[in-house]
Amino acid sequence: SYTDLTTVGPAVTVTTGPRALVLFTAAMTNTTADEVSLTSVEVAGATSISASDAWALHMRGPVSPQTQGAGSFRLFTTLNAGSNTFRMKYRVGGSTGNFVNREIAVLAL
Repeated sequence: SYTDLTTVGPAVTVTTGPRALVLFTAAMTNTTADEVSLTSVEVAGATSISASDAWALHMRGPVSPQTQGAGSFRLFTTLNAGSNTFRMKYRVGGSTGNFVNREIAVLAL
C-alpha cells in the first residue's frame, strides 16, 4: 500500500470543480536490483481517492542502485467540488526505495 515518506508530500491544496489535472515528478531508486519503486497521488478533502498503481510512476532498475527520473500526469474527473489536497504517496516492492526531486502541480479545470 502507498504511504508517506519521513518528509511527507509534496502536496497542493486547490479549490476545484469536478476536474483537475495533476502533474507530478520524482527521481527514484531501489536498493535491490530488479525491484520496483513507485510514486502516485492521493486526493483528500472534499474528495477521497487513494493513491493507485493505475497512475503511478514506476521505476524498476536492472542494476542497483540506478536512479531514474520520471514525470507523469493524471486527469481526475470525479472530484467533489471544494477544497481538495493532492499529495504524493510512495510504495516499494522489496528492499528500500529512495525518492528525490519530488514535485507536484495541480490545475483546476
